[in-house]
Amino acid sequence: MFADESHGLRAFEPADGQWQNAAAERSGLEVRSYRLLDSHAIGLLPFRYELDHPESDNNRPGTMRLASRRLFAGENSSSPLFVAIHSESKTRVGALQCQQGESDERWTLQYLASSEAANQENPVPIVMLEYAIGEAGACGARRIMARSEVDSAMTGSLRAAGFSAFAHEYVYALPVVPAGEASRSVRTQEKSDVWGIHQLYLQTTPRDVQNAEALTSHEWDLDLEGRSRRGWLMSSGNGPNAYVRVRTTRKYHRLDVMFEPEAQNDLSTLLSAVFAALRHESARPTYVSVRGYQQELASALCSAGFELETEQLMMVRYTTAPAPARTAEGFELLRAVESDPRRVPSFYVRDLHE
Repeated sequence: MFADESHGLRAFEPADGQWQNAAAERSGLEVRSYRLLDSHAIGLLPFRYELDHPESDNNRPGTMRLASRRLFAGENSSSPLFVAIHSESKTRVGALQCQQGESDERWTLQYLASSEAANQENPVPIVMLEYAIGEAGACGARRIMARSEVDSAMTGSLRAAGFSAFAHEYVYALPVVPAGEASRSVRTQEKSDVWGIHQLYLQTTPRDVQNAEALTSHEWDLDLEGRSRRGWLMSSGNGPNAYVRVRTTRKYHRLDVMFEPEAQNDLSTLLSAVFAALRHESARPTYVSVRGYQQELASALCSAGFELETEQLMMVRYTTAPAPARTAEGFELLRAVESDPRRVPSFYVRDLHE
């Protein structure tokens, strides 16, 4: 079910330059930004919930990486990390990693770690989520994105904090890139293809999902070197009708696929060509995301050897970030001419000497 932007919004009142969390005060918890001395304690928290699989569990920052980020980026890091502390014992009982969007006014939750399992009796997840919502709103973010396994207790905590599911996502995985075969009908993405790919997204994605994601055509931009964000596509007379985006890191490949219903029979050819290109690179795990409205893609993946790894909900939470009011200076540019009643009124620019 898709949640309307106006439903379930909370107002956060700033006090002393910080966003206060009523739930934190009631539960005896204090939430603040990560500090250098928190690194060791965060690593010892026994329960961890991935909120952006597969990215989050492949990009786990170690103690040294956290410390380096704190030393060099300080509070200006694009990956805010919040820590929950018990007010009386001063022990660290939770951590929530976020990621700020580059230019589209959104945050993406990465993972939540806790000293206890997420359940109705554990207030840590909800307290930390509400704190992150307030901080995101204070920074101007309009939405927070998260992914959570369907059967995870963390999904209940996300719903309690106001998150709503807008799509199912099935993640298929394979330890290495499968064998493939190049095809003349498949070509690599070029900069000029961005507009056509965005039109393919608009034509093949349900409206509720589009509203929740609020993606612009820049989502399909290539990186400058063509290594971390690449694409392959097949075209018809009206533009791209099947497209695969590949996001590559040192640890994995992640593939996102879009296709028109008429191009279902070409999916195997497209995927095979992409696999053939990736096989020339260093071996690494490969993940393919299949959304609930793309089930035709599952058979092509299973034929290539992929196995279903997890089913998760794609969720969104809207903040109360105020929209900037646009003000315009009022002035009289045109004035009606007093004319014969039998004529249609005409207009002219006011005389500057008046």
